Amino acid sequence: MIFFATVRRAVSVASVSSISPALEFFLASVPDTDGLGFAQAWISRAGCPGGFEVRHVLDRHEDTNALRPLNPAELRKLAHFDVNGAFRPLRSSPDLVQGWIYKASSPQALEEGIQELYPGAIADFYSAREGAGAAISYRDYCNRQTGMYRITAMLSDMDAARAAKACCASRFCLKRRLWTIPGLPEDGAGEKSLVPCLEPCALMMEFARKAFRVSEEPSINLSLKPSELETILEVLRSRPDEKTEIRHADFGHPRNPRRIEMALMALPATPAEPPIAG
Repeated sequence: MIFFATVRRAVSVASVSSISPALEFFLASVPDTDGLGFAQAWISRAGCPGGFEVRHVLDRHEDTNALRPLNPAELRKLAHFDVNGAFRPLRSSPDLVQGWIYKASSPQALEEGIQELYPGAIADFYSAREGAGAAISYRDYCNRQTGMYRITAMLSDMDAARAAKACCASRFCLKRRLWTIPGLPEDGAGEKSLVPCLEPCALMMEFARKAFRVSEEPSINLSLKPSELETILEVLRSRPDEKTEIRHADFGHPRNPRRIEMALMALPATPAEPPIAG
């Protein structure tokens, strides 16, 4: 897979001793003269001889002295909350706080820092490096679920694809979805980030449970004028959830942002024009 191709470079024996193949592959992906965008983290070798700097990608050009230095424990705390102090149920959501810097004196320290920001991302990046079939399909993943998640396997392909498209939209998650659903292609190279998603996460599974419950509800036939539908679409597209304190994982709330995305998919993209009387 071209997206995960990397420039091969010689790495000194000292730097690769006692590091995993996954970390070695990741280190080879960080350019010597620029940096690597990894979701919302910007990783570079500049400014830290023999080591690495990690900062928010939007702070890549900020003066180092203007950024707050963090250690791994502080990175972990930073990754748990957004700028408003709300809990982030998904580490890959595009709301990582800015204004910090993490200096890693060794490859292992870099791995520790990235692990706090994006758990498991380096290992997944290595697993997906050449599209070697590391990703699982939605069907295979759900068919092995037990307990409350068993019903996720009962979603039709169309409803499962709609749920994934809503739940994994780039405004909610920066991971590049490589796990598959019939009728929904994997995320294309460059659509999100270098961080791959190899299987449905817990948030997606919970949303799939909600999507199945919705699919069981009886349909309601509404008679709407084109202008009325236009108003409904405009209200939904205005993202009213962004001005509220509704938790992103609260799928029981009708104004949950992912539910709004799924509702938009159930509506016509544009109001139909009334037929012209002959």
